[in-house]
Amino acid sequence: MCCPSCGHRNSKIAKFCEECGVPIRDGFMLRRVVDAYQHFQGPRVATCPETGTLVDIEFDATYAALTYVLGAAQLSVARCSRWPESRHCDQGCLAEIDGAWAHEHGLLMRAPGTAKGPGWSR
Repeated sequence: MCCPSCGHRNSKIAKFCEECGVPIRDGFMLRRVVDAYQHFQGPRVATCPETGTLVDIEFDATYAALTYVLGAAQLSVARCSRWPESRHCDQGCLAEIDGAWAHEHGLLMRAPGTAKGPGWSR
């Protein structure tokens, strides 16, 4: 794969340019972003841990997909049916994320409220 910055021809397994160190973007990386985006986009129903009621939520799918590619999907709620009244909640509903997708991609759920926030880690 050729480096997009310096044009150096790198080995097929290189993730960074062997000459200048720039990350090499390829179809594999793009596919991972698209897969993660498709998984995290769209409305979902979750149980609000503060009220115990069902709420409609949507994740910030773009942010989740990009952070997934960088090492750990950081999840945040982009829309919730309890907002704007409860806009600054702790987003505890993130703990209900589908574990099957995470397991398939070799990820583990970080507990909400940890130093890096809720999300998946490898």
